[in-house]
This record gives sequence, structure tokens and C-alpha cells, in this order.
Amino acid sequence: MSLSTSRVNRSYLEEVGTKLEEYSRNLPSASGFEVRTRRLVLPFLEDLSRELGFSLERVAEEVCSVVEELGGVDYVALPLRSAKGASWIIGVLKRYEKAFFSVPYVEGEEPLVEELVRGISVKAGPVEAAHFAVSFGEQLHTPYFPATASKGDSTMLSLLYPSYLSSAIKEGKGMRAALEELASKVVGAAKEVLKESGLPSRLGVDYSLSPWMEESAAAVIEDLKGTPLNMPGTHYAILEINKAIWEVAERYDGLGYNEVMLPVAEDDRLKELVAKGDLALSQLVSYVSVCVAGLDMVLLPLSVEEGFIASLVRDLAAIREVKGRTLGMRVILVDAEPGEVVELGFFGKTPVADPYG
Repeated sequence: MSLSTSRVNRSYLEEVGTKLEEYSRNLPSASGFEVRTRRLVLPFLEDLSRELGFSLERVAEEVCSVVEELGGVDYVALPLRSAKGASWIIGVLKRYEKAFFSVPYVEGEEPLVEELVRGISVKAGPVEAAHFAVSFGEQLHTPYFPATASKGDSTMLSLLYPSYLSSAIKEGKGMRAALEELASKVVGAAKEVLKESGLPSRLGVDYSLSPWMEESAAAVIEDLKGTPLNMPGTHYAILEINKAIWEVAERYDGLGYNEVMLPVAEDDRLKELVAKGDLALSQLVSYVSVCVAGLDMVLLPLSVEEGFIASLVRDLAAIREVKGRTLGMRVILVDAEPGEVVELGFFGKTPVADPYG
């Protein structure tokens, strides 16, 4: 869920944790779906800093210390308006495992973004680097982390449904019909349980096709096009899925990205393709151009030259300008070469992409 600035205090955060925990127990019995994580999205830290009279770092630490104690909140998003002077987030990420940060792209701040990506990857660690993103365009009001920012009190949902959509495609059921059936069931149950929860009554759902390991978004694309992801036809297939998502999102309380997501470290099929050398950075960037939500969870060698990440940031900014929709970037630098596999905490073994392929 997301909060307005006036709601951010210890007693309310504790109350939210209790209510979220109760909601996550009640929703499965009404909908038949499991609640996997409970997330809290804050307003911009600069706004909270002005209201509370504390520094950005102290606000983040105060919130994180409360959230770390709450059983009802698994992760908290702490958006910033600029990368300037943001190096302090490295220490917060090292101390608080539930914290996620994002900054917007600002022209001229590309070297600052590169400095943050390198600093977090090296000083905090690669898992912690997965807790930092850059947003190109507005930081959207969405349950997808890290590139999100609260636009007021609301209860938000995201869905894990690649296998559901793959089955619908294989059975010859239309994507729109399958998505509408899913959306109708989820929204109906969510609103019914919400009435008695004490959580914000405003409901929004981000219908992005997002993976988690064997629940592969890349596999859905391959099922739709009938050929491997790295073969021609992928851009078209991504757009076709997005069109179906956009239509359903417009009718059933959609908010946020509502697009196909291809986070490499979170998708077993993407990991396989990257490990084999069949999917390199240039291909992943190209997919962003046809409405995939961003360049996400990509591991690159720490040895890439100075300025490489800044140039990558500029390319993504250019794509965003043409595309006209918000996209994000999570890139992690690791001490390994392309094709090598590194252990990435709860993301498991993840291959390093070829930055020049």
C-alpha cells in the first residue's frame, strides 16, 4: 500500500503493519490467490524531510527501523527526487534489508547515477544493488519496486501470472479474455475484503506481466511467438501482450506500469539465454523500445569502463523520450566476466550479461 506524507509516523506504520498482515490472511480465502509479499510505498523523502524537520538520511533510517520491526511489511520504497548528495543511501541499504530506493533521471546527472550504481554494487553488495533503481519519466504510483512513489493513500496489488497466461495461449484462449477473467476475480475479491480491512479504500492493480524464476515472462513471449526469445518476432509479441494488458487495466482499476517486465535475475528462461550467450545487453535494451517496462536486474562486469553506465543511462533516456512511457533501470555490477554465474542471494545463481554483445 502507499501513504501520504501526513500518515508517516511510528504509530500509523505499526497500525498499517497489523492491517496488512490481516488483509494478507483474509484475501486468499476470498480469492484463492496466495499473498507473497506485503509492501509499503512512501512519498518522496524530500517532502517527508520538510514536514518532519529531519535530514533525508534520518527520515529513511527512522522509517526503516520501524518497518524492520513490523511483521506485516516485507519491503518499503523510499523515493528521492534527485541523485545529488544521495551517496548516504549506501549505508542505509547495508543496514536495512527491507529498504528500496529510487531516483529519477535528470539530464546532467548521469555521472552521479553511475557513481551510485558502482558505489552500491561495491560497497553494499550486489543483492543490495537490486534495491536501487533509476526511473526515466515519472516515478509511478505502483506496487512494483524500486521505481515507485506514493501519490496518496491507496491499497495496491500486483499479480504473478505467467503460467496462467501461458496455459491460456496454449489452449487457444484469447489473451484479453484470460486477463479479463483474472482481473475480474482478483478485483472483486480484493474490494470485498478491503471493505472490512481498515486499509485505504482506493484500490489499484498493476497488471504487469512480471516473472519469478520458473514463472517466466520470457516463456510466455516464446509461447505466443512460437520461437525463442532471441529470434525475430519478440518485439511484436511483447507489444501484443502489452495491448491486452492495457485494455484490461483500463477497465479494472489499473495503475502503474501495466507492461511486460523482463528482469533477468528473476526469470529462469532469461537466465538461461544470458548464460548461453544468446541474449546480450543490446538486445535487452532494444526490447525496452517496444514497451517493456525497463532494463531490469541485469548483471554486468564491474570491469566496464568508466562512463559506460552513464552512456547506458543516456540511451534509456532517449528511448523513454521516443516511447513516451515511464521505464526503469536496475543494473548490478559484479566482479565477474560475461557468461559467468554468480550467487545473488535469494535471486539465486545469475549469469553476467555481455555488455558489448
